[in-house]
Order: sequence, then structure tokens, then C-alpha cells
Amino acid sequence: MSNRRIRNILESRLSVWAQAKPIPVAVQNVAFDPTDSVFLRFSLNPAETDSEDEEGTHRLYTGILQVSVITPKNKGTIEAETIAEELDALFPKNLRLEDDGFVVTIIRPMSAGPLISESDKATLPVYCTYRADTI
Repeated sequence: MSNRRIRNILESRLSVWAQAKPIPVAVQNVAFDPTDSVFLRFSLNPAETDSEDEEGTHRLYTGILQVSVITPKNKGTIEAETIAEELDALFPKNLRLEDDGFVVTIIRPMSAGPLISESDKATLPVYCTYRADTI
């Protein structure tokens, strides 16, 4: 299965960018101690794998890359929305990311969902759709 490769490619790109900021990144199924400042939460949400050839050797992997921007409560939306714009530039539509001949393409641009307010933080989900094919 190539969901592991897709996760590695997308997570690596985000991690390199976030380290340069620096913004901590929480990834799925890895212990993370939330900070009192801004941090990101990486999620890979794969869709059902498909095959578009008669032999069944082709595999089509699609899904949603979601990066949630978590900010402290009562700080407004400017910082989260600015990071969302930067994520759009980091993962633009038609971006092709390759690892040893395996290519992941961003097929829909980053979109911001509604801001989710909680008692101690606000979360802005930002997401795009990806595709990868193997034969």
C-alpha cells in the first residue's frame, strides 16, 4: 500500500516548512504535548483505493491532507488565516511531489474550513485533495 509513502511525502514537506518558522507539528498517533502558542495538527485522510485498469494492477490513491492551525483562544483569526495562506502556497494545486519515482499530486487547492472555537483554543482546519497512481 502506498498510503505510507503518501503520508511520508506530505508530512515531510510540512515538517521542513514548519521547522523553519518554527511552528510545532502534531502528527497522527505520535505523542504530542500541546503548547500555549500556535501549533499545527497534520492528518492524512485517505479515501478508498481504486483501480482503473482491467488487469487490476493500477492503484489510485486519493484523499485529503488536513493541516489544522490551532491558536490560543481570544487571539483573533489573523495569525491562523495567515498560516492558512502560507499552507496554500506550500501545497498549491498541481504540485507534484516525488519520492523514488512515486508521485503525489495536489489536485484541489487548500481550503479553510470554519473556525472551531473551544474553551482554550481555536482550530482552523485547512485541507486539500491529493492523488497518487501506481501501476
